[in-house]
Amino acid sequence: MLRKVKKAVLAALMAIVTAMSLCSCVAMESGLEFLENGLVRTYSTVTMEEDMLGSMGMTKEEYIESLKESEDSEQYEGWESETVEMKKGDKTYIGVRYYKDVTYEDVTGIQSAENAEYNIEKKDGKINVTVKIKAGEESTGDSSQMEQLISEGQMTAAFCISAPYELVETNGTIDGETGKISWDIVEVMAGKKSEMTLTASFKEPFNALPLIIIIIAVVVIGAAIAIVVTLKKPKANTVPYVQPETAIPSSVPAEAPVVSENIPEEVTPAPEVSAVTEEPVQEEVVEEPSEKRFCANCGNEIKSGAQFCQNCGEKVN
Repeated sequence: MLRKVKKAVLAALMAIVTAMSLCSCVAMESGLEFLENGLVRTYSTVTMEEDMLGSMGMTKEEYIESLKESEDSEQYEGWESETVEMKKGDKTYIGVRYYKDVTYEDVTGIQSAENAEYNIEKKDGKINVTVKIKAGEESTGDSSQMEQLISEGQMTAAFCISAPYELVETNGTIDGETGKISWDIVEVMAGKKSEMTLTASFKEPFNALPLIIIIIAVVVIGAAIAIVVTLKKPKANTVPYVQPETAIPSSVPAEAPVVSENIPEEVTPAPEVSAVTEEPVQEEVVEEPSEKRFCANCGNEIKSGAQFCQNCGEKVN
């Protein structure tokens, strides 16, 4: 991808910058941007300092259009493109950004092994990113022109990685405001270095999706079991209960005893016995009148039933 960027820059800008002997500045940026939806965006950006466009007799729109119509833009067929403005110090750069969103596994497949090799690995709760940048087999003329731009400070090139995850470690430079990690790869692009290895490690975010799936599965299985148990449960007896006319104690046989027909229909109830005890009534003894008796000794009248005289004590015959 970096090789393609270099060709686009040299084809669209180098002739103009050299011919007009302008102290222009070209800024290129490529990199990876990890998205929150689990995809990674690979992108390539080509820009020029905005203040130099007027001196070149080009408007912003004309410059953007010239980049999109260049032959090298065809290599980004199927990619999305957008106009970008980049701030570097007090300067503003205008250009085009080509990008494509892919999975971790597909990142390596869309890159050319000739100048970039990506390796993204999830291990031990971390996302480890390794990018190996190699110097491409450029022509001598292209290399000399690029070295001229670099030596005169007219070109910058960087590879950047950004992610919404916690950074663990890296060998790049961290932007304190944006959190973006960047590497200066100008020397590799100019052929002064054969390759560079860029590394960054991020803390893998907690993925709640498996837990949610397990909870949903448990709820669904529990509901299914409850429905099956309800359907298999026997129905209650719907026959109405009839109260028997006479309640039979459990100790009495089920068959009632035969009642004799000789028993009178009406039975006189026994008199109630009072709980209060009454004293016995003494019956008066009525004595029949008898003849009067007199004591033979003193002549005193003897009372009925007496055997001695109450006056003299003589025994009465």
